[in-house]
Amino acid sequence: MSGPGAMVRMVRGYRPRQLAARAVNRARRRLPFALGRDRLPPEIDREVLANLSEYARERFARAVDPAELLGGRITMLGRTEDVVPDAIWGVRPGTRSDLWNFHLHYHEFVVPLLASGPDGQRLAWDLIKGWLESCPPANQALLASWHPYVISCRIMPWTVVLASQPDEPLAGSLVRSLWRQLRVLAHHVEHDVGGNHLVRNAKALAVGGALFRGSEADSMRLKGLRLMERSLADQLGVDGGQVEGSPAYHALVLEDAFDSLLAAPSFDLAGLRGYASRALSWIEAIAPVGAPRPHLNDSQDFGVPSTEDLLRQAERVGIQASKLPASRMTPRYIVMGDAKMRVLFDAGQPCRPDLPYHSHADSLGILIDVEGRRVVPDRGVATYAAGPERAWWRSTAAHSTVEVGGENSSEMIGAFRAGRLSRTTLERDERNDVIAGHDGAGRRLYAHSRRVQRQGDRSWRVTDVIPEKTDSVWRLHLVPGAEVEVGSAGARVRVGSLRLDVNVAGLGQIAVEQTPHAVAMGRTVAAPTLVARARTSRIEATIQVVE
Repeated sequence: MSGPGAMVRMVRGYRPRQLAARAVNRARRRLPFALGRDRLPPEIDREVLANLSEYARERFARAVDPAELLGGRITMLGRTEDVVPDAIWGVRPGTRSDLWNFHLHYHEFVVPLLASGPDGQRLAWDLIKGWLESCPPANQALLASWHPYVISCRIMPWTVVLASQPDEPLAGSLVRSLWRQLRVLAHHVEHDVGGNHLVRNAKALAVGGALFRGSEADSMRLKGLRLMERSLADQLGVDGGQVEGSPAYHALVLEDAFDSLLAAPSFDLAGLRGYASRALSWIEAIAPVGAPRPHLNDSQDFGVPSTEDLLRQAERVGIQASKLPASRMTPRYIVMGDAKMRVLFDAGQPCRPDLPYHSHADSLGILIDVEGRRVVPDRGVATYAAGPERAWWRSTAAHSTVEVGGENSSEMIGAFRAGRLSRTTLERDERNDVIAGHDGAGRRLYAHSRRVQRQGDRSWRVTDVIPEKTDSVWRLHLVPGAEVEVGSAGARVRVGSLRLDVNVAGLGQIAVEQTPHAVAMGRTVAAPTLVARARTSRIEATIQVVE
């Protein structure tokens, strides 16, 4: 953060309820207080448990490699650690990244372990016993093992744990702990964060309430369902896209909606079903089956359902994608072209001011696929930890657009915050001819307009207009392994058997830089980027496949 001015700009976008909840929750999660009385749980609904656990077994079957776990190691998010049933839980704060620690406490890794035979089951039970003993709900627990989001992610894996018939007294301890976790979650819903966290909280309450019998459990399930419907009503845009602008988090939100529907088959949930249908339509358009999913904003593939997975889940709960009319002249991701050459144009807002956590300064960026193969990708994201690396992933320079005047198109603050946000408008919105512009986050000197126009089956023109006399840089990021030959008027790119010509006007000499490309969280490779400085206020680039 760059000072008190940045703090003011960051805070002013949040909703009053967020700010109030943040102040309360930050205090509650650090004070040494008891997290509710440890009460005897209601009876488990065995039929619901059987249905949900079968579903969860399929979902988490490939969460990790059970053979590696049996060999005493676990790898997640590019980091490998030793597996010792007691010691793995008692690690000092700061030793691991928060994201890795959260994933560990989700317990998704237990599911493939339980399916790997007697040795795997024994190790799974030892790890769960170690967690119950090492992670009591007290003091700092809400920072990791009992954090509301972590509890919310643990509910589905624990359906498999409970359905796998653990011996007594472990079974009794698990049921008792699960009920207490749900009661803690019900009183620590993440209204301070909102977004996909709030949706995951809602899903956990709906599913968790369905697992138990009795009036308190019924009220919990109803609370979750109502929160889910309110959250989707608030978070889905007119095109069905979740407002955080990340295809990965959109997929997780949609999966949570399906889980909630699965937990309440006899409820009248027409509103929730309608929102799920709209969200399914969006992901089918942005990431159709067989096409690579764009890694826009904080988007990656680990632990995220594919479009094919989501379609199977939709069928399970009787949801079909709605045929939404095009929301013309509404800022959004716009998919242009066809299977021969597909262009995704980021003509959306960078984020909603109250949900900046996964936003990037990527306004007016483009992604290009040719015959189902990604050629111009988004660089993705490889870390959530604050610092120079995180700042680069979120920067305008990490995206295929123009960095005007050496400034990010929107102000990114720290790891998950934002200040000044660009405002995007659409000036032309035709099938294969779109003009969009942003206002430089309220600073006209950094404004930028881009036209993306189809020239032929596999040829596109991208025209950029920027203020005069600004030191601006044009970039086109290419996939890892792309080979580039630079000429006087552009570059020839080879990606496998594909050849593309990139012809430019209004730019200086094109250079090729090697920039980080996120393979997954914690894993990067170098990939080529075409870079050139603007010579005029108008830049034209033609990108075409060479037969």
